[in-house]
Amino acid sequence: MPQTKTKKAATPRRTRAKKAANSPAPCKGCKMGCKDCGPKSVRYCGPTSHPSHHHAAEAAEGSRHVWAASVVAGLAIVLTAAIAFTAVQAETEQREEVRSQQLRGDIVREIRAINQRIDGIEAKVDRLTP
Repeated sequence: MPQTKTKKAATPRRTRAKKAANSPAPCKGCKMGCKDCGPKSVRYCGPTSHPSHHHAAEAAEGSRHVWAASVVAGLAIVLTAAIAFTAVQAETEQREEVRSQQLRGDIVREIRAINQRIDGIEAKVDRLTP
């Protein structure tokens, strides 16, 4: 049997990464053409971005304020909850103190009643003894 040569597997070709284009330099007074922009410096998002992408960049910068506002709102909620919890806890402790004073008063009345009964029994026992 004759020997057959095996084919070599094709090596994958390496694709070269394209070099990024130079970023266009923002110029002072560039006009965008949209009615809200007016004459101002255009901020580009990346090296190959289109001048109209500056709206996305401005929106991304505006989200920083949203995060700051949400952090402040979260702290305000936590502070309000802490104050409310402290107030409720103080009221609960005050109720428990009033309840314990009432219980002490009831206990003192019961002890006095028991002492009066004991005194009555002692008087009867003293009268029975000759």
